[in-house]
Amino acid sequence: MTPESTAQSESTAQPESTAQPGPNKPPGPIAQPAQNTRLDSNVGLDSNAQWRAERSANARHLADELARRQRRESEQATALLKDFVAEAIAKGIAPVTLHARSYNGRSRYRTNVQGWYLKMNESLAVDASANFYILTVESSLRNRISGAQLTPSPPPLVLGKGGRDGETLDLTEAIDRILHPERY
Repeated sequence: MTPESTAQSESTAQPESTAQPGPNKPPGPIAQPAQNTRLDSNVGLDSNAQWRAERSANARHLADELARRQRRESEQATALLKDFVAEAIAKGIAPVTLHARSYNGRSRYRTNVQGWYLKMNESLAVDASANFYILTVESSLRNRISGAQLTPSPPPLVLGKGGRDGETLDLTEAIDRILHPERY
């Protein structure tokens, strides 16, 4: 062979197969990028930035959906509590002075709120205006002397959901326990 024919045969040679090996075919070599191909480093950065932006948008969407669902649930629970207060007053079930416990559970503080306890452990309550309260407060000398100041919270439909002890109670069941204690 002449050098010219060797060069000609090399230039017309087919590239090696990079297809997946078949049952009777040995694996081929790994495909290498062409030598004159330049990898653009900005392409990777743009796709990473786009991926982060999409993840952020998805996270915001999920957070918005969760907030909407919690608002709807809170509106339903508020309607249930308003009906409960009206029925409790009509039945003559008197509200009591509510007490709050410290976060560690060792101290009990009086409050200036009258209402009904929703759970047997007296950790949640509703007042005569259908405001929902979580009855845990910070331990302090001020709370001991002047009483604990309570702040209403948005009511849930399931009491204790997500709590550590795993004890959950539907709001409708808690209301029923107060209105019909003979059933329990």
